[in-house]
Amino acid sequence: ANASEPSDAVIRSVQLHPNGSLLLTAGLDKAVRLFDVDGSKNAKVQSVFFNDLPIRKACFSSDGTQVIVAGRRKHFYTYDLQGGTTERVSPLIGREEKSLESLILSPTCVHKPLLAFLGADGHVPLVSLDSRSYVGSVKMNGTARSAAFSANGLHLLTGGGDGTVYIWDLRNQRRCIERIVDEGALSVTSLATSPTGKHLSTGSDSGVVNVYDTAAPSSAERVNSLTLKDRSGLDREIKREPIRAIMNLTTSIDTLTFNSDGQMLAISSRLKRDALKLVHIPSCTVFSNWPSSKTPLHYVWCTSFSPTGGYLAVGNARGRALLYRIRAYDV
Repeated sequence: ANASEPSDAVIRSVQLHPNGSLLLTAGLDKAVRLFDVDGSKNAKVQSVFFNDLPIRKACFSSDGTQVIVAGRRKHFYTYDLQGGTTERVSPLIGREEKSLESLILSPTCVHKPLLAFLGADGHVPLVSLDSRSYVGSVKMNGTARSAAFSANGLHLLTGGGDGTVYIWDLRNQRRCIERIVDEGALSVTSLATSPTGKHLSTGSDSGVVNVYDTAAPSSAERVNSLTLKDRSGLDREIKREPIRAIMNLTTSIDTLTFNSDGQMLAISSRLKRDALKLVHIPSCTVFSNWPSSKTPLHYVWCTSFSPTGGYLAVGNARGRALLYRIRAYDV
């Protein structure tokens, strides 16, 4: 997809625009590049260079008008796609973080979009994208290594070093309403929720990917459930059983990405060459026909589906953004 101007470094972020016509790539060469996706030439539209920021995360805003850019710095940037202007957002007032390199953005349905950053010592600061200001935070018991918003944007899920997924009610930020002990995981390295809200997926440092049914019985209906009290008040700790454990990869899971209708899940690890699989969620089976042993994925760092599901973009360690056509879906 970026053959007209490959990156000079590992591609840390790749994303297809909400309208499906633009592809974003970003990495440690400090540049965000935008390409016009036509499935053929994929011409470069523009590139934006950030002189003081080796980029570790970049993404489109939910309305597609901005690009949020972050790295191992106390500040981050926003870039206005229409006006062509760049804004530097200063260190968070009210929460001191040495690095804002890991972030996630709330889904499109949220009226006031939020950015959640993975901070130090289990803190996850929340920043309003509209006001560019710190609006609160949640605090885990372990280190924060992964996060995801629920499909409706009302809850934030975080996971990390204690092998537990915390579910936070954003209408009451200090309230942890549920803690799920991820089966077989010493550390939760990645999280993803399906756009339909029906499934939750967790990736672990051992390479196991668990898929959970979010409509499964609550802890009150389980024999092995127990109620604990911590700093956030009463919550429920659950040893929930996944509907399927995917064990096709053997190294730490870095990226989990659902497609737009929640039927497919891309799982990948950057620690082993060609370590990417596609999972068919209704049957919880891994597609055996792709990728094959001859698919030149290299070391995969990031993935993104187009809004319609017709394209899958893969960013790798060679600075290439690979674009694959999924013919079961329209472009």
